Amino acid sequence: ERLALQNDGWSFWEWRGHMCNYISAGEDNDGPIVVLVHGFGAHSYHWRYTVPALARQGFRVYALCMLGYGWSPKVEEPYSMEFWGQQVIDFTRDVAKASPSDKAVVAGNSIGALAALYAASTAPEQTRGLCLVN
Repeated sequence: ERLALQNDGWSFWEWRGHMCNYISAGEDNDGPIVVLVHGFGAHSYHWRYTVPALARQGFRVYALCMLGYGWSPKVEEPYSMEFWGQQVIDFTRDVAKASPSDKAVVAGNSIGALAALYAASTAPEQTRGLCLVN
């Protein structure tokens, strides 16, 4: 199953004054939270097969477009591992609702893996697992 493309994006979350796009599925499921972080030159739709597959298995799935990519705005910001990593930390807490009692698995590809690694190591209180893909 493939997620249908939506030319205008999916859902939006305001981060530091910017409307960032994300895809979610299975929000009402009982399984663990999974946050997916795309790679360089990609966007949340990179996970178009993964999002529905994980949701069907009972996971609560969230895939964000990091600032500067996909349907999220391209703005003058200090893009770096720390910058995107903080975006992943905030997204995981604010949108996916990860907490010390309901931690998330964070999976990242390419530059998203670097952001995911930063997020998991900086915010272990909301991270139960890490998957790095290239």
